This record gives sequence, structure tokens and C-alpha cells, in this order.
Amino acid sequence: MPRLVEFAQKIGLTHVPTLVLGATALLVLFVVAQLSRHVPASLVVLVLSAIAVRLLGLDARVIATVGDVPAGRSYRRLIRLDPR
Repeated sequence: MPRLVEFAQKIGLTHVPTLVLGATALLVLFVVAQLSRHVPASLVVLVLSAIAVRLLGLDARVIATVGDVPAGRSYRRLIRLDPR
């Protein structure tokens, strides 16, 4: 019960744009999962969320993002396994 009271007290600290994006992503996840078993719902949500953030400019003003992801693969070193 104390956690519920704490939740109610801090509800005003909620970042509404992040909540909306997260709730929409969750809704899309459930809908896509129900409509198609052949399409990976999590991948659809990931792509749509990235597009929404970029097109709406949310990364620069509103929603914190991870940042730039380097292109290509990173081959720092190959591990050599001894077959013995």
C-alpha cells in the first residue's frame, strides 16, 4: 500500500510525451501480435517508434534517446578457439 501512495503522490512528475509514446508502442505491440503471427511485433514497434521520434523531432526537444548508433559492425578482435 505505501508504494501505491507514493505512486499517487508522484503522478504529477510523469513526462507526458514519453508516457504517450510508450503507451502507443505497447498498444501497437499487442495489436500487431494479435493480427499477425508472422510479423515480429517488437520489430514493428521499434521501427515505428524510431520513425515517430525522428519525424516529430522528439529526439531534439522532448524525449531522451540513446543517441547515434555507429554504422557497420565492430570487429575488435576475433577469438581463436583451441579444438583440443
